[in-house]
Order: sequence, then C-alpha cells, then structure tokens
Amino acid sequence: MRPEAHRRLMEGRGREVLVAVIDSGWSSEFGHPQVRPQLAVDGSLDVPGGDRLGHGTACSLRILQVAPDAEILPIRVFHDRLETSVQALCEAIQVARNAGARIVNLSMSTRRSDATTPLFRVCEEARREGVVVVAAAFNGGGHALPAFLEPVLSVDQGRQTDLLDFTYHPGAGIECTAAARGVPIPRPGATPIQRGGSSVAASTVSGIVARLVERERYDLDGVRRVLSLLSRPSFRSDISQSPMEAVES
Repeated sequence: MRPEAHRRLMEGRGREVLVAVIDSGWSSEFGHPQVRPQLAVDGSLDVPGGDRLGHGTACSLRILQVAPDAEILPIRVFHDRLETSVQALCEAIQVARNAGARIVNLSMSTRRSDATTPLFRVCEEARREGVVVVAAAFNGGGHALPAFLEPVLSVDQGRQTDLLDFTYHPGAGIECTAAARGVPIPRPGATPIQRGGSSVAASTVSGIVARLVERERYDLDGVRRVLSLLSRPSFRSDISQSPMEAVES
C-alpha cells in the first residue's frame, strides 16, 4: 500500500476537495479562483468581506501551496482579535459540514475544560459523515482542545521545510508535526509579515490530507493509516513561538 499511498501524496493536487478554513476570513486582495465567498458565524450567517487579522488568509494560502487545486471555504469566527466562543466554533463546524466540506481546518485551540463536551460532539458528528477535522496544538505545548480529542487529527509545528514532509505518531495526544513557517500574513496598509507556528503546521497537514483524499474517499481512520505509512522520522521543534490562536467565550 505504501507505493500507492506515496503516489497519491506526490501526484495529488486536492482537485474537487473542499476545505473549510474556520478562522478570520479571507483577504479579497489575494483574489484566488479556488477560494469561495466567505461566510461568517455571528449567531447568524452573513457574507462579510475582508480579513482584518490576516490569520485565516495565511492558513488558506498554505493549504493552497500544498494542494493548489483544492477549494477553500473561509468561515469567519475571528473578527478584531483571535478569540471566539465555543458556541460559534461548533456552529461553524456544522456550517462546514452542511456546505459539503471534506476537510475542516482549525488553526486554533483552547484550554477551557467546559469546551470538551460540545467540541467532542460536533467533531464526532463530522467524523461519522466522513469529514476530517484537522486541529492545531498550542505553540509551546499544553493540553489543547479540540486537538486532544479523538475524532480530530491533531498537529504541532515541526522543523520540516519540505511541505510534504511530516511525522505521524500513532496514538499520541498530538499526532502530527509538519512544516510551520514561511506564510505571509497580510496587514491592511502595511507590508505582510512572515508568521509560523502550529496554526501554519495544521494548514500544511490539511493540504496534505486534501492531496490524499482527492481520488480516495478516506475517512479519518483511513487518513491516519495512510499518514502512518508515509511518516518521515521525527522533526519535533524546540522553538517556542507566541500563540496565534485562541478560543475563548
């Protein structure tokens, strides 16, 4: 199986794979044919423009670097700062499922213990429908939700430089490490800055998964099996960076 799985990884481009990026939106100045009009979750849905923080745009750009033919659905839950509610996040995951997303990218995390049950429920529902939820760990470590939940593929930053290199640790609290640097974060009226961390690493893995599921309808368990087969030696990072993600009520 390894040669076939490796071929899918190397040849895949994410064609016709919809990836929902639940984050701060999409900067329209980056106009891209693979990015759908964004949605927002504010207790109700609307269709706003722009990305004030640039974080969601950076994550989407990384996914498109890895899987250039994937489709991106930006769903905005961050507005003026990188904080949102657990309720909004759960609602956004449901919106992604209803839109037909095969992958949900969550470059965010929280330590709130009261988030465990609602996040587990919505992520488990997504998994049962064949949706792969990819979630970032905290930069610098610590118990992160939803990354530490079983129905989620969890990712931390690694030292990898090649976007298709990753390490998979079966059964670990944080399963994957992947390339985490080199994505420009746009800022209104200012020069973009380069930012990395687990947010970017999660987006890298979302792109890798998009390549793998392009021709094969893997569910989360199937993705885990293939990642385990294709895993490279460990490249765990010892570089601590400031967190770029938060989920707060």
